[in-house]
Amino acid sequence: MLSVIIPTQNNELALARCLAALVPGAVDGVVAEVIVADRCSSDGTAQVADAAGCRIVSQDTPRQARVEAALAVVERGTWVLVLEPTVALEPGWQREVGSFIDGTERAGRSEEQRAVFRFAFDEFARPKRISQAVVAVRGHLLGMPVPEQGLLAHRTAAHRLLAREGGGMALIGALLGWRKLSVLRSRALVQPQHS
Repeated sequence: MLSVIIPTQNNELALARCLAALVPGAVDGVVAEVIVADRCSSDGTAQVADAAGCRIVSQDTPRQARVEAALAVVERGTWVLVLEPTVALEPGWQREVGSFIDGTERAGRSEEQRAVFRFAFDEFARPKRISQAVVAVRGHLLGMPVPEQGLLAHRTAAHRLLAREGGGMALIGALLGWRKLSVLRSRALVQPQHS
């Protein structure tokens, strides 16, 4: 049902946490495959991906080009979820995604509708809560989510856009139309970056 694409670059520890949160989706039959779009990592990112049974697309190209390359090799999912490696989806996410996909397909709007998760930090601190509120307002008023919110879209819509634009534009930006964007109740928990 769902192919997950994770663009990485030296995200060994974060990727392990991100993949662990996807396991319930695989168990419930929501996640069909995971493709790690890696930018020639020098740490253990590729080993973590391989140990978890992910497919790996490795290129020394910017994030957008790697996401497009991974999208080109999707085999199993009719829907695609682009997810940052620093994000762990909160428990129960797979049920909501499954319901969203089922409802959208029954309504005949699967190629028009996209979704993102709610943004949240995986720790409680005042500066983090302020940043979280800013992201929420930005998304609500401007329809501009951040990459950490993930992007859920129908595979056919993404392929059609690539064919029409020849891959020469920002795929993620083009897929995000504020009128077609749903914000799911489940949260994408961002792992704080500590110095």
